[in-house]
Amino acid sequence: MDITKKNDVNALLDFYGGLLTLKQRRYLVAYFADDLSIVEIAENEQVSRQAVSDNIHRGVDLLKHYETILHLQRDYVARRGMEHQLEHWIDAHYNDDATLKQRLNMLINYEETD
Repeated sequence: MDITKKNDVNALLDFYGGLLTLKQRRYLVAYFADDLSIVEIAENEQVSRQAVSDNIHRGVDLLKHYETILHLQRDYVARRGMEHQLEHWIDAHYNDDATLKQRLNMLINYEETD
């Protein structure tokens, strides 16, 4: 499997996995995160390989559809990039300002704990 596709699907699962059916989410996690084959998933779930394959394809299509509409992953990646740029800028221009660094860190971590 293409590692880029695997990483893309795993990232989308983080954002939209809760919007999938339990079965779709379980199959996608097993296939993309746990590296199980379709045959292994089918045996574990006691369903046909075709059922697993169909659910995986449908689940991936839904994840991509949600991202097309909501842009949560795209926006998150953009925000993280801006945060890193700001951290580097502060280090270069305000390296001695501990308060500024602390507030930036609070802002960055606030989003991650929400």
